[in-house]
Amino acid sequence: MQTSGITRREDSSARTRTAEVYLCHMESATMLATTTAASALSLVGNIFVFLLIVAALVVFAMRVGKAALLSLILSLYIGYALYSVFPFTDIAGGTPVANVVVYGVFVILSYLLVRRISGGGMGSFKIVPLIILCALAGGFVMALGYTALNIDTVYDFPKTLDLLFAPKEYFFWWFMAPLAAAFFVSR
Repeated sequence: MQTSGITRREDSSARTRTAEVYLCHMESATMLATTTAASALSLVGNIFVFLLIVAALVVFAMRVGKAALLSLILSLYIGYALYSVFPFTDIAGGTPVANVVVYGVFVILSYLLVRRISGGGMGSFKIVPLIILCALAGGFVMALGYTALNIDTVYDFPKTLDLLFAPKEYFFWWFMAPLAAAFFVSR
């Protein structure tokens, strides 16, 4: 009869192990289901934000036209270019919200400029504004050459030009100057 007592204990022990394994698998399955549901919800949320942006752009394009949409797209690039060289992001707060606000301001200003230019508002230039705009654009090209292209390693420019275009602190201002001039001369 002892044998049957051992068998019962083994049986009970085996059932306990089976139940533990079952519970372990159930916990894993529950965790997997919870994680999968959370991931799916997160994915839907992310897609929703994307679809909301796309819908806003479609509504914008339908209300104001293709030229305005293309101007906005171009302004997104110009705004990013301006934001990437803006030297005062830390002063503006440096937080993600402040960064978005600074970028948004650059996009809006760029959009106004691009719409003004592409809307036929430029007309013909008088000679003085044309020379000023070209000088500022040339300064931008020089500053770009110094800061991004390292042209000073290829050619030894005079110290006067080095002082005017080489400092990285001046790059933002040279970057902005032609855009600001174009804004003012495009009436």
